[in-house]
Amino acid sequence: MTQWTYENLGAARERVQSLLEDLHLDAYLFGVEPRDGRWEVRVEYAISLGWRTAILAVEESALAQSATNTRVRRNLLNAWREALSGAKLAPLERTRANRAGAGNGAHHFGPARR
Repeated sequence: MTQWTYENLGAARERVQSLLEDLHLDAYLFGVEPRDGRWEVRVEYAISLGWRTAILAVEESALAQSATNTRVRRNLLNAWREALSGAKLAPLERTRANRAGAGNGAHHFGPARR
């Protein structure tokens, strides 16, 4: 288990955002926290009539490998797609703009205070 630092938390946030962007959700907020030797990803996402929240547990090594290992990335995307079922998807035009670097309107919220 890695010692949690702002640097590895920042890297985890970037990897999570990259994965969520690949899912083409219409609107979402997310947070990433270390929890029990894993990353806990909390995603609030738009559905047809409101919002839903999902909490995803991700192994530290899988999230790290998702940046360079296509098989690991594909497995995470498939699992997250299932966990976030019912999410509104972004219109095709906005999806293309995101790929061109225009941003996706996603926002990150920090770790929950307990």
